[in-house]
Amino acid sequence: PAPQITASAATGLPGSSAQASVTGSDGNYSIAFTIPQGPTGPANGLNAYGGLYSTDSQTLSSPSTAVTVDLASNMPTKSVNVGGNTINIVNTGDYEINYYAVLGATQAGSYTLVVNNAGSSITGGSQTVNVEAGGSENVSGSIITNLSSGATITLTVSSQDITDGTISTAGLSVKQLN
Repeated sequence: PAPQITASAATGLPGSSAQASVTGSDGNYSIAFTIPQGPTGPANGLNAYGGLYSTDSQTLSSPSTAVTVDLASNMPTKSVNVGGNTINIVNTGDYEINYYAVLGATQAGSYTLVVNNAGSSITGGSQTVNVEAGGSENVSGSIITNLSSGATITLTVSSQDITDGTISTAGLSVKQLN
């Protein structure tokens, strides 16, 4: 006859080792698993989040110096302040920053899209893309960085060779990870 097997699981103490034991005989067996308890996560999920976006086309005329991307629409927020194309950080901590833009140009050239904190580029938050004449390029990225309370996050774009361009959609968001 086929054996009868039952299984059970229990939570062990944090830091203990996982265990498994088998008991029974004559085709009736029981397997008991003990799995250590992991660390407790945040009580309410993310401690802080928010963002800005725009689906309105923006004209870029001679953006040889960095131009702040217009992000007029607010995403839902918690413990960050948004507005005026800026995300203001309330809680100090590690943040994931996500950004995107669709950049177009009438002539071939390149754009540089940069995530800034108080006007200075955040490490890893800069991308340069080439755009063909009459074409467009989707640019997106994600970085994790430590931000202090009072940090002001913005998205800028510049080009040394495109004199007539557009941004058809763009966005910038943050999520506190700890």
